[in-house]
Amino acid sequence: MAGENITNPVLDLFLFQITIFKFIDEKDVFMEFYAKLFGNRLVKEISASEDNEETMIKKLKVSLEKRT
Repeated sequence: MAGENITNPVLDLFLFQITIFKFIDEKDVFMEFYAKLFGNRLVKEISASEDNEETMIKKLKVSLEKRT
């Protein structure tokens, strides 16, 4: 397994969402939907990974800070 490129589908999805987020004009609308869905995942405890959720939030914050 050495040298094998292992991908994490959840991480790939987060990176895709960040890429899309960069091109969305209405970032506040995206953030509202993301916050609502994130809240649902927390309440229902259906999040795939708390670490992945935290990473996504940090990346969204960085992306927002870059535009101001």
